[in-house]
Amino acid sequence: MKKLFIAMMAVAFSAFTFAADDALARITLTGTTSGGQAQIILIENSAYSAGYDNGYDAPCNINLAEDLPKTLHIYSYIGAYKYSTIATNNLDGLHVDFITNLLDDEYKMTFEVFTLASGRTLDIYDLDKGIRTDIDPAESYTFEATKGHNEIKDRFVINYSHTAPDYVIMNGDFITPGGSWAYTSNFTDNLDGSFSLDLDLAADTWYHFQLEEGYGSTSYIAADGTEFNSTNASHNLTVDGWHSALLLHTDVAGTYTFTWYELGDNLTITFPAAASTGYTVTPNAAGYATFSADEATVIPAGATVYRGEISGEELRLYTISGYVPANTGVIVAGAGALDFEIATVTVPALSEDNDLKPTSAYNTSLENVYVLKGDAFLKYVGSDPLADNKAFIQLPSAPAGAPQHLRMVINGPQDIESVEAENVKAEKFIEDGQIFIRRDNKVYNVQGQIVK
Repeated sequence: MKKLFIAMMAVAFSAFTFAADDALARITLTGTTSGGQAQIILIENSAYSAGYDNGYDAPCNINLAEDLPKTLHIYSYIGAYKYSTIATNNLDGLHVDFITNLLDDEYKMTFEVFTLASGRTLDIYDLDKGIRTDIDPAESYTFEATKGHNEIKDRFVINYSHTAPDYVIMNGDFITPGGSWAYTSNFTDNLDGSFSLDLDLAADTWYHFQLEEGYGSTSYIAADGTEFNSTNASHNLTVDGWHSALLLHTDVAGTYTFTWYELGDNLTITFPAAASTGYTVTPNAAGYATFSADEATVIPAGATVYRGEISGEELRLYTISGYVPANTGVIVAGAGALDFEIATVTVPALSEDNDLKPTSAYNTSLENVYVLKGDAFLKYVGSDPLADNKAFIQLPSAPAGAPQHLRMVINGPQDIESVEAENVKAEKFIEDGQIFIRRDNKVYNVQGQIVK
């Protein structure tokens, strides 16, 4: 049976040849999860033309039915049509395209070579990755592509060769947005098929520009009207095609990196990260959280913020108002998510003592460290760094019998600890997003003041 199959294949392939072919090969594309397959046959013979040869170039029959989820299609274009058998006088530079199926995000190419003239070689080049693979039964190539009947076009080329540009230039209105194109700058050649350029740009601004590739005394323009923004930051451009300015809309001020991948004519713009406008602090079930930030922040409504002073086995808390200074550890009392916006004014450091430290000051060599747990500080016995934007306590020494926890005491004659220290049971509850304590038919806020 095997011999019969091989004989049938030989007869089938012989139908495509006039005389001895310079090359006859087949590429099989397989979805690595589904096992779905498609094939393209490549034939090179001087008797064929670079265009359509009736009876030799065979069309690819496309079926994108939803009930055939693993079906793949691999082909090459002749004009506007797709062909799964290509008979041509020269395979060099031929693009091999395909349509993904509904199941696979990873695909594998394998190869069969039936004829290869002496000295003739075939390979396939991945323009996206810059990887060249020999078309040889001993080789294969696995790559990623998004499932969902997506056409992957102009990515794979047979025997790809190119001359790198001598330079890549960008012209635009980066100096006067919307005005004259006074800006011109060279990209840096990264020597890996890419060129890059960094520009410091303003926020919420439209810029217009074009790229230019130079080869000696000849240059080619890349400007096809594409609009770049934070959700469309990468695009394959038409080079020396329709000259319509490229557009860029910036969202934040900062450094934008333009990278031109000249192998695939792709421009990718890396946007700077959006600047933080603040921090969200969520107190624990007991109604407390620790907090610190690199910037001064505004204390929001609904939050009570304290500095702390160590006294024996207690951390005595004292209210601060208005702002939390930069790099200052504090206790936050409240309920729900509390938004601390970054201050737009200069905020001085606390003038009073504060033994709460920002976790940015923590390192694993510190000893006698205490962190918040519920409504008390427990001795930290871990070895991992502390979470960002929190606070901790460090006792100045390690006396015998050092406490395993420090309780928080809010300063004042009617503080929470004073209320709860009496023999009558106190009950905490949350109402309208605020923490209250009920004791002996009276209700107190977190400062220990009677509210009702």
